[in-house]
Amino acid sequence: MRATLRRLQGAAKQVIFVDAVPELDFDPKDCFSRWPRERHVPCEVSLAQYRERNAAYRIPVSAVLGEFPGARQFNPATYDAGTGAGRR
Repeated sequence: MRATLRRLQGAAKQVIFVDAVPELDFDPKDCFSRWPRERHVPCEVSLAQYRERNAAYRIPVSAVLGEFPGARQFNPATYDAGTGAGRR
């Protein structure tokens, strides 16, 4: 990752690292039953669950990105498409 970031920044490229998209622990097809009462699985992953599951990934990635001034990090799990802002 460091070698790639060095190469991109050395070529004067703007670097935006996109974090992993939150994984689902259910089959999305199960969320589209005809009747909501027939659903037997929760069709969501809370932000707290996502953060807990992905902490081991985010911490080292953020540390490496911190070594590269100008590199930005985008987290799709905290992005609000309605406002374009990140959630905390």
